[in-house]
Amino acid sequence: MKYDIFVLQTLQKALENIKMKDPLYQSGICSELSFCTPINSKWIIEWIRNKYMPHEHPKVYWWPTTLACSDEELEQSQRDRIAFLERIIEDIMSGE
Repeated sequence: MKYDIFVLQTLQKALENIKMKDPLYQSGICSELSFCTPINSKWIIEWIRNKYMPHEHPKVYWWPTTLACSDEELEQSQRDRIAFLERIIEDIMSGE
């Protein structure tokens, strides 16, 4: 995707939301994007999945978010989610 300010702003807002939440009560990337831009989130999520997670089924959560997981798993899940979004933002800013 070329440098797209709307997508970049949406991803940065989702990243901020994920960073601010307690790992025990976090939302997935798709939920955060839906919250940030309800109308356009579907195509952003599809683009992310096609480019970065093409092997994953659309209905699969990429990282755990439920209280059924241990605190350590949820904390790692949050770190992974943050790193993933930071990578996508960096890719967009560099024109990839």
